[in-house]
Amino acid sequence: MQSHKHSLLPAMGAHPLEALPLEALPSQNTARPVNKNTPIDPPPAADTPLMAFEAATPIQTPSGVRRVDSLCTGDWLLTRSGTSVPILSIDTVHLTAKQLHEAPNSAPIRFDPGALPDMSKAEAVLLAPDLPITWGPEPGTAIGAHYPARAFCDGGLIRWVIPAEGVRYIRLHLADPQQICAGGIWVELNEAPESDRSIAHVPAPSRRNDIRVFRPLLL
Repeated sequence: MQSHKHSLLPAMGAHPLEALPLEALPSQNTARPVNKNTPIDPPPAADTPLMAFEAATPIQTPSGVRRVDSLCTGDWLLTRSGTSVPILSIDTVHLTAKQLHEAPNSAPIRFDPGALPDMSKAEAVLLAPDLPITWGPEPGTAIGAHYPARAFCDGGLIRWVIPAEGVRYIRLHLADPQQICAGGIWVELNEAPESDRSIAHVPAPSRRNDIRVFRPLLL
């Protein structure tokens, strides 16, 4: 695993839409044993940024939509409240397919085009499994609840995947927690993932009109 902190990130290639079949993944709750004979590709470390974006994720900025791997320290992001906030620092890590197989809970969550109501019908989005997604607002509340991306998996339009070329995770650090739009999905940056207990006490997303919406699972 190669981990770096960058002030300037190079451009990536095509979005990793081709992924291994679901059968290649073990249970979402069970990580494979570490293979002690793979020193070249060790399993991801405990500090792997699982609240991160895949490198090709489109992010809303004051000047328009940009890929997250084109952003650098000092660039500005557009928040849900309509304000702009600067990026203080950026962490990036690349995990190979081999590493993801050995630590499958580090694999990204793929949201197919249109999987959530505000998403593009033409572009898929990959997110790190613990990145908090804002859902709502729920009835009687002013703001939405937060669910980790993994909670939306149903094995269909939203699912765990292992891209053949691995995944490059990029985490953006802000001064304060903010809601940012990533490919039509509102996520909370600098927010710790919800615990199973807290998720259990939050009303689950439900069907809205004719758009398929997914109930978060307690993983």
